[in-house]
Amino acid sequence: MTADSAFDAALAALLDGRRLPEPPAGDAPPVALEPLRVMEAVARAHRVMLFGEDAADAGSATPARTRWGHLEVGEELGRGASGTVYRAWDTRLSREVALKLLTGDDRRASDEALAEGRLLARLRHPHIVTVYGADTHDGVSGLWMELVHGDTLDDVLDRDGVFGVEEVLLAGIDLAGALAAVHAAGLLHRDVKARNVIRERGGRLLLMDLGAGRRVDEATPGGDTTGTPLYMAPEVLGGGAATERSDVYGLGVLLYRLLTGAYPVVAKGLAELRAAHTAGRRTPLALMCPDVPPAVERAIEQAADPDPGRRIPRASELERALRDALSEVLAARAPVWGLGARWWVRWRRAVFVGTACVALASLVGWTAWDTGAARSLRRAVGLPVPPLSPLYVTAAGGLLIVDGTGVTVVAGNPASAPALAVSADLGVRTLSGIPPWPGGATFALDGTPVAGPHAATDGMCCFNDGTTDGEFNYAVRQDSTLLAPIGSRPLAPRALFRFARDWSDPQPLFFLTPSGSYTGVTYSGASGTFWTTRNEAGVAEIEQWRRDGERVSAPLQVDPPLLGVAADPRDGTLWVVKQVPSQHVLALDNYDVTGRHLGTYTVSHPLPVLGGGGAEFAWRGRR
Repeated sequence: MTADSAFDAALAALLDGRRLPEPPAGDAPPVALEPLRVMEAVARAHRVMLFGEDAADAGSATPARTRWGHLEVGEELGRGASGTVYRAWDTRLSREVALKLLTGDDRRASDEALAEGRLLARLRHPHIVTVYGADTHDGVSGLWMELVHGDTLDDVLDRDGVFGVEEVLLAGIDLAGALAAVHAAGLLHRDVKARNVIRERGGRLLLMDLGAGRRVDEATPGGDTTGTPLYMAPEVLGGGAATERSDVYGLGVLLYRLLTGAYPVVAKGLAELRAAHTAGRRTPLALMCPDVPPAVERAIEQAADPDPGRRIPRASELERALRDALSEVLAARAPVWGLGARWWVRWRRAVFVGTACVALASLVGWTAWDTGAARSLRRAVGLPVPPLSPLYVTAAGGLLIVDGTGVTVVAGNPASAPALAVSADLGVRTLSGIPPWPGGATFALDGTPVAGPHAATDGMCCFNDGTTDGEFNYAVRQDSTLLAPIGSRPLAPRALFRFARDWSDPQPLFFLTPSGSYTGVTYSGASGTFWTTRNEAGVAEIEQWRRDGERVSAPLQVDPPLLGVAADPRDGTLWVVKQVPSQHVLALDNYDVTGRHLGTYTVSHPLPVLGGGGAEFAWRGRR
């Protein structure tokens, strides 16, 4: 790295609120960076005066021992102005989490942070890091949340360079939706920036670090300095109150930076940054990217407009503007994608199957790209999107394996064995839970039948779907009047049962909703909870349950009827098997954890789905 590029990287880090990069071991610090290190020290001292702590080197959040409440605290993952983040183990739910311990001794600020953390714990969105709870122990306040493995957009930009137009639009759509959910909960983020967005392995973007957030009605003018200067709206830099519009401005700057690698307004310090905004020294997006489509330029520039009166006022409106821009970009580029793509467009218009095959063949490389951005783009243009992981579904007389766009049909599973558990170590094991209880079946993950004793419930009725967490198997019991003589005994209550991994030793775990018909269950390692499907007269519901039998939130209401349900371990979304008029067609409905319908993937196959429809992905992780 040249001296000039090192200086530029250090200056960008300083203005973005990050630590200056350290020289390689054994090397002397570059002399040219000394003035910036002095500025960093001054900025740190300024934060101490503002917040009552050293935001870069605060020690008050470092645990004196390895336990904070019910969490076992592990390695430090990162530090910021509002706290320190650790890897931790939740001893109650047996899962890894990220624990953010807040810095500072301001009791009022700590109480506010806890209240906000509890609000965030009720917020569910596929593009927001899920907060599980907030509390105070030994005088230290903190909140714990899902542990996400991936890279921040800062890291992605440094490593891979700027994003393409479509990728920026898809990222913006996801993040604007997330920000709209934050605002709908009555909160502000106040620190939207590349460092606070993580791209999970698999491509999903997540907005994180809402520790700077504040309730909308508590955002007061006068020195509201929380945030990172280059992303802060001019009115906030000038001492005004943070608002939904200032959050939109931060997202607009982020999209500008993803597309150009630069900021619309640059400066070497906070005073110069304020002066640049006052003087209108701003680089238009069109000068940085002359070829940017007009709809894209218009959406991003309106989001990052320095004048709050001209700025897009709400994140939901920005999301709509970006979706419209994406549609225009795709429509405009269709004529120049080549002959195969032009045939594909004609097929979309005329439903002409022959030309469709040619078009899809020309797009094989693109559709095989299974990042979150590509999957959203494929849905946007009407292409089918199968589950990311292989999905196993029981059917009368066999097992179906949906692996990408391929379907494997394996005979040998009894029609009375719809419940199944799938794992990398034990393969596929089905449970006979419906009369006449002939026993289940065992298969390798590729569908090869495995000989040996097979599980049956010895007269317990009725189990329609199963799941595993790698330690136990589970199945939903839906008692039935199939047993003769009808009415000879009272029906057992609907319940979730726990089994050994060979489906032996059934034990009731907790009771379920006492009405309707339960047809599906899955365990999600990402949330440490169970999801069930239930059908009742004219309505179907997807319910989420903790291990102690407490329902997490109001059930998701979807179109009936539902069969099995499975949580894809790669992206955390739910796939629900739906009954369709043809018994030889599977309709796989994809939902995110908020209940938003992402799409439907249809599979044709030769087996009837009668007394079946249990669904499961292979369990590969730690519960």
